[in-house]
Amino acid sequence: MDNFDAVSGITATDKQLTINDLLKFTKDQGASDLHLSEGSIPMIRIDGRLHKLDLPGLSRQGIKDLVLSSMTNEQIKRFEQSFEVDFAKEIDDSTRFRCNVYRQINGIGGAYRTIPADIRSFEELGLPDIMKRLALLDRGLVLLTGPTGSGKTTSLATMVDWINQHKECHVITIEDPVEFFHHSRHSLINQR
Repeated sequence: MDNFDAVSGITATDKQLTINDLLKFTKDQGASDLHLSEGSIPMIRIDGRLHKLDLPGLSRQGIKDLVLSSMTNEQIKRFEQSFEVDFAKEIDDSTRFRCNVYRQINGIGGAYRTIPADIRSFEELGLPDIMKRLALLDRGLVLLTGPTGSGKTTSLATMVDWINQHKECHVITIEDPVEFFHHSRHSLINQR
């Protein structure tokens, strides 16, 4: 894997290093995640493995500047009150990230996960056909559970997309943050 400096041209002493630079590098490397932690070297996750970037460890002020620059004023206030905040961030008008900024024992940390641009099909996800039938139920409660990173959000996006393709109804999603955008086709989709 190329190191960060060689790909981006940003040196470790460059005081203009921004969160957008790091997120763009994450995207360009095909990484699923960017991990930031006070006192540690920034890392990206590729094919499930963590790789350190060719940068120094993040100072208290350095990580604070990076993570706060990724947030709106409202998100900063929420972080200052609860010491954790989840939000979505877009770069390059096309690539979105699910972001979690938190306070930990060593200071501030942040995890930025790439959100795929396209909603994948049931077949691409390897989901059983019963998921299609569950998505088209008129009533009832369907629980989709699993650990972090197991594909709950991606599976739900696929189900909403299936409803939107095959049913005329009103779908309201309540998400924080909204990760996948749905455009109304056969159904009216409202996302909050």
